[in-house]
Amino acid sequence: MPLHPRLRHFKEGISKVKQWTDADHKQLQRVFVSSLVGTTPHQDIVKAGCALLDFIYIAQYQSHTDDTILALQQALNDFHDLKEIFDELECWDHFNIPKFHSLLHYTDTIKKLGSLDGLNTENSE
Repeated sequence: MPLHPRLRHFKEGISKVKQWTDADHKQLQRVFVSSLVGTTPHQDIVKAGCALLDFIYIAQYQSHTDDTILALQQALNDFHDLKEIFDELECWDHFNIPKFHSLLHYTDTIKKLGSLDGLNTENSE
């Protein structure tokens, strides 16, 4: 990927990162989908990545409306509809991961408590 002054270049990939900060996570979000495009012949992988990032971005809104909550749920539904490609390609055999499961509760939690801008999922692991 070409260098850009506002984008972090993960020279050794992301697998070697031992601890993620919020800034690291946001930098990864900026380059994730573009790094998938052209690296796989399976467009469902790119679409699943886009759906998951859409979910992440919408969940981070400082305030929500019924429309944003619907968009959040649709992004999650899109991801779940597309995630089978990872099993078909034998990349991942299950998504029984606590943080993925917690995504199912975001829309209800936002409806009950409002925006999730202070939410931390670290305690569940």
